[in-house]
Amino acid sequence: MDLQFANFFLNPFYITAVIGVSLASITGSVVSHLVRFTKTQFLAIESLHMILAAAATGYLMNLFINYLYPDITAYIIMILFMIMVSYMISRGYEENMSIATVAFLSAAIASLASYGLAIYSPIGPSIIYNILFGSPFFLRTTDLLVSIYMTIIVLGAVLILWKKILLLSFDPEYFEFLNGSRKTSLYRIIVYILIAVSGIYLTRIVGAVAAHILMIAPSMTPFIKKISVSKSTIIILLISLSSVTLSVIANLPFGGVLGIFALIFYVTPSMIRSVGRH
Repeated sequence: MDLQFANFFLNPFYITAVIGVSLASITGSVVSHLVRFTKTQFLAIESLHMILAAAATGYLMNLFINYLYPDITAYIIMILFMIMVSYMISRGYEENMSIATVAFLSAAIASLASYGLAIYSPIGPSIIYNILFGSPFFLRTTDLLVSIYMTIIVLGAVLILWKKILLLSFDPEYFEFLNGSRKTSLYRIIVYILIAVSGIYLTRIVGAVAAHILMIAPSMTPFIKKISVSKSTIIILLISLSSVTLSVIANLPFGGVLGIFALIFYVTPSMIRSVGRH
């Protein structure tokens, strides 16, 4: 029994999933704090539609143009969505309306692209399943290398731009006074693109459902807000690794298990505290 238990943790598929999910969790934690400090929760929530549209369109275009790599296409489409949001804001439209407009457009594109995949690709349903739920247990070496690169890029960008991002978030008028309106728009686009690129990367590793949880749940959780970034990253990492292990044992999708753990560890403590106050 002990040997079987040890073999379980030494299984190559499990080790691959642990590495991929660990890197995704670190990136998700950083982006979640970025979302919290920049108050872009609505954008992050609505980004799910954009992620689905970008990923599905990337695979659909690859059916007809073989040299278009689906992931690269998805990154480009996602960045274009964010530039569109930023452009609408710069033209004087209210932020939430700009985000909602692009979200509605991306939802329509996601539906059409998914339909096209299901119709024209012999493995269309499998691709859609992979976009939604990911395949952390079947990651290739190249996927893990991309995970390392993306984690370094996101972490590096956030660390380098952190002071500017905080100033823009907490005092946009003073930021604009110091840097001008063009720099304000530029930094807004950078924040949006960081969220966008991370969303596509996380989707590739763990699926859109789990990516959404990693980006959103910590940023909207009261008790996470009260602890340091490093401690909250460790908590998020432990929750993700526990989800990986349980998903293997119970033969359940990682995203579904992560959602249950997010409900237990993120939402329940806040609800208990809220009831205790009353």
